[in-house]
Amino acid sequence: HFNGLYIRALPDDELARRVAPYFAQAGLKAEADQLRRLAPLIRERIRTLEESIELAGFFFRDDVSPADDLLPGKDLTARQAAQALSRAQALIGASGAMDGALEASLRSLADELGLSAGALFGLLRLAVTGQPVSPPLLESMAIIGQPTVLERVAALAARLEASAA
Repeated sequence: HFNGLYIRALPDDELARRVAPYFAQAGLKAEADQLRRLAPLIRERIRTLEESIELAGFFFRDDVSPADDLLPGKDLTARQAAQALSRAQALIGASGAMDGALEASLRSLADELGLSAGALFGLLRLAVTGQPVSPPLLESMAIIGQPTVLERVAALAARLEASAA
């Protein structure tokens, strides 16, 4: 508990500096400026510096495929999940930024598809991060960058489509 309080009190630059060795030790190439951008997203969610790898290692990994037991997502078939991801991919591709406007578009898409926003965002989280828990999704997507986000979403949609066939 106290360690978490201490971590939350660290400035972004200091937190980035302190987690850098853990990323290096895990074999992840994390640049200082990337870690500074990441620091505010992980600060509230970690209690130890080591937890930063489990929570945010996906930022620096090429393969972020979620485990099979996490798919296709809550209350979805593989085909429904693949279609939802394909539609979300189109919105993300058309979006100029990963911001509130994109969030509103994705929420509208969830309504249109008859899904809860949580189900769609959870599916996107699995596609983008490979894990069910992560730092805030849209902020994470902004750091990862639109091209990589689109690749990851397309990869999971294709994987789900193939499993539905």
